[in-house]
Amino acid sequence: MATTIVNSSRQRLCLLIDNGSVLPGPTLHLRRVARALEIQIGCTVHALSLLHSNKVDSGYLQGSPAELLEPVLNEMLMAGQREFVIVPQFFGPSRALSTYVPSIIERLLKNWPDAQFHLASCLYDKKDNSANLIAGILEDRLLDDSLDGAIDDRSIILVDHGTPVVEVNQVRHAVAAELGERLGKPVIASSMERRSGAEYDFNEPLLESVLERPELDSVIVSLLFFSEGRHAGPDGDIFKICEASSADRISIARPIGMHPSLIQLLARRYHEALPYRHSLTS
Repeated sequence: MATTIVNSSRQRLCLLIDNGSVLPGPTLHLRRVARALEIQIGCTVHALSLLHSNKVDSGYLQGSPAELLEPVLNEMLMAGQREFVIVPQFFGPSRALSTYVPSIIERLLKNWPDAQFHLASCLYDKKDNSANLIAGILEDRLLDDSLDGAIDDRSIILVDHGTPVVEVNQVRHAVAAELGERLGKPVIASSMERRSGAEYDFNEPLLESVLERPELDSVIVSLLFFSEGRHAGPDGDIFKICEASSADRISIARPIGMHPSLIQLLARRYHEALPYRHSLTS
């Protein structure tokens, strides 16, 4: 494996995680973020995925294969490392954070009961200004020179992936409200896709249905995504939804990407996770 193993139980390591992707862009983005976060917090940061990314040919990843959280933790623990801060690059409290990561930690603690795992919170927290920080990044992307023309006379649609978890959906609405405040105009919150069933109706409206509203003939789609990939990239799912729309004029803003506010927020979550009351230990 490409991971650098640190043979010291006294040194704390930070593991920056995402959900993972079968395309190289999200992994390259995560590595750039990890390097910036490392400078910010003064601690070694490893960029790891939960799933999928290890399937990407390393030739598309500058010769360094992507790695997954559980096998890397196993190897580090075998080498003597004992303290980890896991920082999620996730907007909301998805099941990956409430169920999947804790299940990994539970398995590892059976073999290494002296290990310490500090799991940081997701980016959004209704008790702080995180929604405003995320909205500020999206505002910068809307004002990017790559978009064709000013935004004053155009409708803004914020789109996220869609989720089976109500609490994750609430992040979208909170960010859309903050973005609307910043722009001085309403922002329509939408989902790229949803599961079938009335219990998932909270994902409505879908992007494709919003784009068919007759009053929205000139729109900019704001992406609540971290990087270009299968959904938010060129020729991705969102591009195809927009291409099939009958709206006269559609522009798609860039995803969040590298931004100082993202690094600031991740660093905040790292430091918040350090007190031992947040530790997931046996």
